[in-house]
Amino acid sequence: MFVVAWVMPRAAHGAAATGSIAGKVIDAHGAAVSGAMVELVDLRRRTLSDAEGGFRFDTVPAGNHLLSAESARVGTAAANVTVTAGDEAHLEIALDVAVHKEEIVVSAGPEARSAGETYQPAQVVDSSELQSLMQPTLGETLGHQPGVSSTEFGQGASRPVIRGQGGDRVRILDNGVGSGDVSDTSPDHAVSSDPFSADRVEILRGPATLMYGSSAEGGVVNVISNRIPRLPANEPLSGRADLRYGSNANERSGSLNLDGGGGAFAYHLDGFKRDTDDYESGAGKVANSALTAKGGSAGGSWVGENGFLGVSATRFDTTYGNPAEPDAQVHIDLTQKRYDLQGEYDGGLGFLKSLRTRIGRNHYNHAEIEGGELGTLFIDRGWEGRVEAVQQSFGNVNGSFGVQWKRRDFSAIGEESFVEPNHTDTWAGFLFEEIGSGSLRAQLGLRHESQDTKIDSVELPDRTFGATSGSLGGIWTTGNYAVALTGSRSVKLPNAEELYANGVHAATEAFEIGDPNLQAEKSTGLDLSLRKTSGRARGEVSVFASNTNGYIFEELTDEVFPRDEGDLAIVRFRQHDAKFRGAEVHLDYELVHSDPHHLVAELTGDYVHAELSDTGEPLPRIPPKRYGAALRYQHPRWGAAIEGYRVSRQDRIGAFETSTPGYTFLNAELSYRLFGERLVHDLVLRGTNLTDELALNHVSFLKDVAPLPGRNVTLSYRLGF
Repeated sequence: MFVVAWVMPRAAHGAAATGSIAGKVIDAHGAAVSGAMVELVDLRRRTLSDAEGGFRFDTVPAGNHLLSAESARVGTAAANVTVTAGDEAHLEIALDVAVHKEEIVVSAGPEARSAGETYQPAQVVDSSELQSLMQPTLGETLGHQPGVSSTEFGQGASRPVIRGQGGDRVRILDNGVGSGDVSDTSPDHAVSSDPFSADRVEILRGPATLMYGSSAEGGVVNVISNRIPRLPANEPLSGRADLRYGSNANERSGSLNLDGGGGAFAYHLDGFKRDTDDYESGAGKVANSALTAKGGSAGGSWVGENGFLGVSATRFDTTYGNPAEPDAQVHIDLTQKRYDLQGEYDGGLGFLKSLRTRIGRNHYNHAEIEGGELGTLFIDRGWEGRVEAVQQSFGNVNGSFGVQWKRRDFSAIGEESFVEPNHTDTWAGFLFEEIGSGSLRAQLGLRHESQDTKIDSVELPDRTFGATSGSLGGIWTTGNYAVALTGSRSVKLPNAEELYANGVHAATEAFEIGDPNLQAEKSTGLDLSLRKTSGRARGEVSVFASNTNGYIFEELTDEVFPRDEGDLAIVRFRQHDAKFRGAEVHLDYELVHSDPHHLVAELTGDYVHAELSDTGEPLPRIPPKRYGAALRYQHPRWGAAIEGYRVSRQDRIGAFETSTPGYTFLNAELSYRLFGERLVHDLVLRGTNLTDELALNHVSFLKDVAPLPGRNVTLSYRLGF
């Protein structure tokens, strides 16, 4: 991306509180690009570039602003511009091909930023990448991003694990509020946010407790869609349709997303359907791993000049087998109904620049069916909301503050009701302040959170917690480089399962026992990132370290719980001090960058070292070291890639845990894009694990029962209109 910006003073408007932006969108050779969508991100304004590539925004508040530009034919770019009261800022935005794009991140703070300007490591998987990487679950889809692995519980349930931390330490968000499922309580519970419905997914690595709560100590995965439109409709009807087939499990899937509207009204409709058979691993068929899923949503918004207000309704249904129970009569039926409200006012309210609110209401049922009869029913009813106020700039000081609340009513009925019914209320207040501009900026964040958990039992105590988390970060940019350093003190509050579990949990093949006397765990950490954002070589290297007092984890013991079907190991929730160390790297080097041909070499890798502080004993289910390389070719119409990555043997194992051998995957991809007058056709042919290697995922509870899928060839078609 290449951006040139300058400011032309206008003498007649010295007292004005606003200015204007005028610019031009060009390609890599300097030629004008017409029809590019240019968005003034923080003000929710957008326009199309004209025949000469020109665009303009008037009455823009003085201050720093972020713009994005996108053309399906030419590429994307992001640019920062400073508007001075009474002046007109001019800039040129040079679009670049997809392999070089810099994404905009909205989940990492109060204001949207390009990925190279965030205080903590963040990455974006956009719509085109999702088409290529799409798997039946969110965890599988994201599982090969740097620093991210997955729990891999067959095809039906798989949750992201970030830097070796998963479950209640990684928050799954749906457009900024909790997904409302119970996937954090057990690896056999599916994530209700399906990747088919996503426009993009943002991943924050490292503590995000200040923005999203104590259960974001490991990181955040935010699934972003247009279910509640934030911007006026471009035209009465637009959207995309996807069809997909996978050879390994005979996957048949499809989706349809529609957007449109007129005047102040904008709407969104989407739906998807997916069916698979049992999948094949490198060692043969994995019994009882078939999947059926479907879902859809409808939403609408009133969009005005200074804000929007919208609602949506969503339903998600899935039925999938549990490979831990190879009897095909054992499966899971999951249904979630969700209702959301989102609004924003950005017309200014005294010292406030904007006011935002998001509220989600959830109805979730998860039934485990055994031999055609209900075995256990998990019920979750809850809602979550947040209100955030963004301050006007005071010199070089910017920031936001807000409140967040969450209510969760959880119960399990049946033979595996290993937790008594419980109710959790959480309230929090948070504050972010950023100081500085230009090459050096610093950010301070604080959050205080209160949690009340009540258990429907006369024998177990209710628990109340309060905790304060904080962070201090800085970022320095110079030329093509950026260095970001963040120190944090984050607190995780025990959840109901960790406190009160006491029963058989077949999914983990264990009898789980909680500890009602657990205390809040407190972690201090450092995160350092070095980035290069332009030039032939680009990428990011991040290193992190954290020490946690009272780390809560499931400890496998040598105790057994006897039962007729076979004895179960007893797992206890324990607290010990722990430490995490690790690194991630993603580097690109342009071998050829001369339109229309672009060839990039890519290197990736990640490593996590986690152990108990006092004994040095490794923590269980920590992902092994990974590294990989790829060659990617990009043409306006054609694309191709060959990828290889190595997952090392994991023999640093916890008590009573077994090691897993290493493996190597070889993948390849070929894509073709065809432009019509108003249509864009995308075909992607992708092969994964082409050598059909047997691979065991060390993070999975079912690593020996359900290995990773063997050779798979997928063909996907997307129609954009």
